[in-house]
Amino acid sequence: MKISEKVIRETCLLRKAIRELLLKNPEGLAKKEICTFLITHSKYSGTRRNLESQTSSILQTLVDQKKIEIRDGRIFSISP
Repeated sequence: MKISEKVIRETCLLRKAIRELLLKNPEGLAKKEICTFLITHSKYSGTRRNLESQTSSILQTLVDQKKIEIRDGRIFSISP
């Protein structure tokens, strides 16, 4: 598998995990809570700093797509 294919695959998996996590937590989560959960409950092999960066990018994309919203520092799913 090429490196770019691997990155795309891992990003898609991370995006899916974030969406599922938010759907299971209707009270919303802080970005730090999302990252902590992903670090402790996944096979993510990068650094925490890299995960936080990727998570921020994915969250911004989801906001732009109107799939999530951020209120008072908490992130909520607004569409399945």
